[in-house]
Amino acid sequence: MRDSRRNSRNTPRRSSRTTTSSNQPPRRVPQSQSGMQRTGARSRRAIRERQRKKQRRRLLSRICIAVLVLLAVIFAPTIFFQVSTIDVSGDTRYKSEELIKSTGVKEGDNMFFLDTKQIAEDLKKEYPYLDTVKLHRKMPSTLQIEVTDRTEALSLEQNGKYFVLDLTGKVLEEKKSAAKNTATVTGISTKGLEVGNTIDENKQDKIASVIKLLELADAYDMKAHIKTIDVEKAYDVRITYDKQYTILLGALEESNIEHKIQFLKAILKEPSLPDTGVIDLTDEKEARYRPTEDTTEDVVVDEKALEEAAGDTKTDSTDSTDSSDEKQGTTSDSSDSTTSSDSSEQNAETSSSSTENADSNASDSSGKTSSDKTSSDSGTDTESSSNSSSDAAID
Repeated sequence: MRDSRRNSRNTPRRSSRTTTSSNQPPRRVPQSQSGMQRTGARSRRAIRERQRKKQRRRLLSRICIAVLVLLAVIFAPTIFFQVSTIDVSGDTRYKSEELIKSTGVKEGDNMFFLDTKQIAEDLKKEYPYLDTVKLHRKMPSTLQIEVTDRTEALSLEQNGKYFVLDLTGKVLEEKKSAAKNTATVTGISTKGLEVGNTIDENKQDKIASVIKLLELADAYDMKAHIKTIDVEKAYDVRITYDKQYTILLGALEESNIEHKIQFLKAILKEPSLPDTGVIDLTDEKEARYRPTEDTTEDVVVDEKALEEAAGDTKTDSTDSTDSSDEKQGTTSDSSDSTTSSDSSEQNAETSSSSTENADSNASDSSGKTSSDKTSSDSGTDTESSSNSSSDAAID
C-alpha cells in the first residue's frame, strides 16, 4: 500500500514535468557550476550569521559593562567613602565638640550624601557669633569644617541689660554688662530685639545711624577710641572719645556723618588741644573745642582743616584764638565804661535830691549843674572807652 500511495502521488508530478518538457526543452546546467552556486550561497549565509552573533555579543558586553559601572557608582561611595574623621578649624569661641555634635554627622555616614549647605545654615542659626561656615570633603573619609566668628561692635544698654551687635546689625548676645572693646550705646529701645536676628534699618533708624557712624569711624581708624554713644535726643547725639573728650555731633544724618568724622579727625590734630574738653561738631562749616561744656571761649577750626587732615598736617588756629581774645577784651572794656557812667549818674541824682530839700531854686540850679557834670563825666568815660578799644585794635 505504501508503494501504491507513493506512486499515486508522484504520478501527477511526472505528468506535469512531461507536459512542461513537451512544451520547452529542459535547461541543462553543468553540474560543476550548480555546485559552486550552492556553495557560495551557503558561505554568504554563514558570514551573515557570524556577523549577527558578533553584534549580539557586543551588545551584551556593553550592557554588562554599563550595569557594572552603575553598580559601582551606587555602591562604591557607600562602601569606600564613609565619614571617619571630622575636623574643625578657624578662630571661634565655640568648642569643636559642640559644633561637631550640632552638625548631626556621625561616623560611618556617606560623605556624598551630606547636605553641606543645610548643615552650614543650621550651625549659623544655632551659634549667632558664627560668620562663615564652610564644609569640605577630604577623600577618602575626612570632613573638614572651617568657621570664622563675627566681631562685636556695640552694646545697646537699657534697664541694665546689654544687647551685643556687630556692624551688620545682627544681635549676637544678651549680657548683664557691656562687651569688651565695644561702644556702649544708650537712648535706644531694645524692644523686639532677639539673639540671632538682624535689625530692620527702616524700623530702627537710630541703630542704623549708630552703625553707620561706627563703620566710618573704623574706616578712619577711630572706632577703638569711641567708648560711649548717647542718642537719647536725636538732635543732640554725643560720644565719648577715649574718656577724654565729649563730642557733640548734633543730629546724625546719612549725608553728614562722614563730614563730622573728618572734622573730628582734623581737630584732634590741633597742637593746642587740651587733654580734656568738649569738641563741638554741630556746625557743618566749622568745628569748636573748649575745656568744659559751660565755657564760652571756643577755638574754631574751619573747613580748610579738612584738607590739612587729609594730608596729615596740623592746623594752626592762633589767628582765630587772638581774634576771639580781642573781641572779648573790647567787650569787657565797654562793659566797664558803662558801669562807671551808671555809677556817676546815681551819685548825681543823690546830690540833686539833697539840694532840693534845702531850697527849690537852688535845687534847680544844682540839678542843672549836676546833670551837666554827669554828662561831661559820661562823655569823658565814653572817650576813654573808645580810646581803650582803639588801643586794643591797634595791638
